[in-house]
Amino acid sequence: MNVSDIWQLEDDDPRLVSEADALNSPICSSVANGTLCCDRSSIRSDVCKLKGDIRTDSGSSSIFLYTNTEFSDYVPSISDDGHGNEILHHEKIRPYTRKWETNMMMEKVSELDLIVKKGNSTSNTKNQHHKCDVNHEVPAVFFSTGGYTGNVYHDINDGILPLYITSQHFNRKVVFVILDYHEWWLTEYGDVLGLMRAEEKEGKLMLKKSKPSLAIISRKGSREITNENALVKMAEEIGFSVTVLRPEKTTELAKMYRVLNSSDVMIGVHGAAMTNFLFMKPDSIFVQIIPLGLDWPSENYYGEPSRRLGLKYIRYKILRISITNIHKLVKHELLTYPH
Repeated sequence: MNVSDIWQLEDDDPRLVSEADALNSPICSSVANGTLCCDRSSIRSDVCKLKGDIRTDSGSSSIFLYTNTEFSDYVPSISDDGHGNEILHHEKIRPYTRKWETNMMMEKVSELDLIVKKGNSTSNTKNQHHKCDVNHEVPAVFFSTGGYTGNVYHDINDGILPLYITSQHFNRKVVFVILDYHEWWLTEYGDVLGLMRAEEKEGKLMLKKSKPSLAIISRKGSREITNENALVKMAEEIGFSVTVLRPEKTTELAKMYRVLNSSDVMIGVHGAAMTNFLFMKPDSIFVQIIPLGLDWPSENYYGEPSRRLGLKYIRYKILRISITNIHKLVKHELLTYPH
């Protein structure tokens, strides 16, 4: 098994790379059988890989690798676990992609112990307490749904995208192992993870539509489109087929994908839900309504990335006269003297 939380380039045949390339290769780009390697050089996340006879123990949040490989050349000390098993190497990792936020990582992301032990777990009777109930012969990818999980922007940017890239790197079936598990997370993203299956890569043929389609991302409370009904009516009158999406915490992301991937236009007020523009096809139109004071995040989080993906991006900036409660706010200095 290999364990990682973000994609790394790996080349198992040293004959295919030059000596110069080898010197510039990422740390842990090639892991020998029976060994553990951790790359902590990235600002975003730590990456640890284990390869060989691996056992997991959920009760202690530990992953054990049994090996006959000699570690004495680079392990400063060897200890005993109390069961007659030499511990050759011990690392810790929090499998989440925002490691620079140390307080959040400590509070919301569980820590894994990665332990390399001397010996063979199947032949040594002293190791039978690590006997497996379930066996896998495919790589395992460990990740956490802690951290900022629950905000769709972070769910995708910090979770789904790194997970997708990692699983594609193996180019085969993998087992996902989730730390800090939330049942709602699997309800929302389970089908999306299924989209990674090889047999679904080609997708389904889309039926020709008789009308152009418009998706409106709706929200209540702050940043609400107060004339939403009028917007829907006007769009239908000029020939659009309109779908109003009101994403909740338990909304399946697959539903958002199905609607937006077949939509010609998406309209919504700046917020985390705008991340769903990722599901739109190139040449689709993305209209982002920008509230007062949110020009920078609107452009950098969604405007510029959407153009890179080939979408036609339109910014609709809110003016003071567009605000519903302007009569309550007009005397506030932030509106009178915004600079």
